[in-house]
Amino acid sequence: MRQSTQLRRLLEGFVENSLTDEEFQTLNTMLREDPAARRKYYEHLSLDHLLAERYDLPDYIAMHAQAMDNPHLTRRFRTQPLAWSLGGAAAAVIAVLTAFFLIRSAPPQATFTTSADCHFLLDSKLNDGDKWSVGELLEIRSGTASVALTPYIEACIEGPCRIRCLDSQGNVELIEGRAFFQVAPGGTGFEVHTPGGLLRDIGTQFGVEVHPGGMTELHVSSGIVQITPQQQKSVIKVQAGEAMRWKPGATPEPTPIDTDRFLLSLPHETLIFSDDFSDPNGTRMHGKRPDIGQPWIISLEHNATLARDGAFDTSFSPRTATANFNDEPFADRKSVHLVTFRTRPPENIDDKAGYTGASEQLTIGSAGGYPLFSLFAEAATGHTWKLRSEEDGRIGKSTTLHAFDPNILTISYHRESGRVALHQGGSARGPLIDEIHIRPGESPAFLTASNTEGGDLSLDDIQVRVVSYPQKIAKPN
Repeated sequence: MRQSTQLRRLLEGFVENSLTDEEFQTLNTMLREDPAARRKYYEHLSLDHLLAERYDLPDYIAMHAQAMDNPHLTRRFRTQPLAWSLGGAAAAVIAVLTAFFLIRSAPPQATFTTSADCHFLLDSKLNDGDKWSVGELLEIRSGTASVALTPYIEACIEGPCRIRCLDSQGNVELIEGRAFFQVAPGGTGFEVHTPGGLLRDIGTQFGVEVHPGGMTELHVSSGIVQITPQQQKSVIKVQAGEAMRWKPGATPEPTPIDTDRFLLSLPHETLIFSDDFSDPNGTRMHGKRPDIGQPWIISLEHNATLARDGAFDTSFSPRTATANFNDEPFADRKSVHLVTFRTRPPENIDDKAGYTGASEQLTIGSAGGYPLFSLFAEAATGHTWKLRSEEDGRIGKSTTLHAFDPNILTISYHRESGRVALHQGGSARGPLIDEIHIRPGESPAFLTASNTEGGDLSLDDIQVRVVSYPQKIAKPN
């Protein structure tokens, strides 16, 4: 009886982390030599806590071990009689061990969401999912991804960036680019490997940027981050409000902290124009209000331009239709405008061979009233879409996408860089088809759909979104 009382006291002390070194050795001896003591041990601890401590499982499996810190639960463990039988305890342990080995064979994947302007590759391949597996290289060409690396670790990663998921603990290798990490207490010890060395978190929020050539910057918002520079054994602690900058092989040096450069979450998105043409058949397009945006203005038509069968179809006449967007919320910020539209075969499809000068065009214009860029197709190239700068006439490469075929396409304009990209699909995630560069700093404000004699365009949905980032940009001279 006295041994049973002693075992219970030692087990309670073990749960409360209050054992002396001598008591801990006594408990070890009892568990090693007495099968009955081991059964009591299994019964006394929660299974998550047992696995975490005895079988060295990853933290994410032992989330429920936090219950042991709940005074009510711990008190209930101490005061209620132990009711498990040997068979029940063994069955429970076997079941959870089985689950452990299954989990080991298929470690959890990081999950992510992306901004509408995000174009990324996983191991050099397009991917329309939301999972990031251990060992995969995530290459964000543009836009932003918010990643849950583990239940404790969140990352906001900005393109362009190359980053690899190293293990199921959420540790990463930041090869080039910028990312901000937010680590809850359960994620302490999280590591970011960079060309300049190893960064180890001690419960904190911090941003890391790796420049071309390997120059690394660390900016700590809260908590502490340890730096172990490449090819060095020394460890440098960087406190909240501090920043370091260093080249591979060099010693980190203090630099002014600038956490404002890092995104903490996905950028703001606003729908500034939308029309699905679901108006009653025969609705005049001139003066028709879209779902979002300003009324359509028809400036060229040989006969009435009508919305029919859920589409705007230019068949049987040259036409020019223009509509203005609603104002964007942050016109002075870094932003990306995305124009997504869906085409279908026009009603008048049989006479195209006779019109060698026919063309179709969707033009995006500025707040100043002048055209910026267009997506156009012409008979001379088989009515396949191409991007064109309206300022200097530069043309992108020919594509294999026909203006008369059913397609969903997205055009993005990056105000900071002036990059215009054409993607297949309803977002920037789709395959990159074409790209050009125009003057940066512009604010798209309207679109014009037009065709010449013999060229026809049928649109059954148009949406314009603006992705607004917090960084302000300088206006062009």
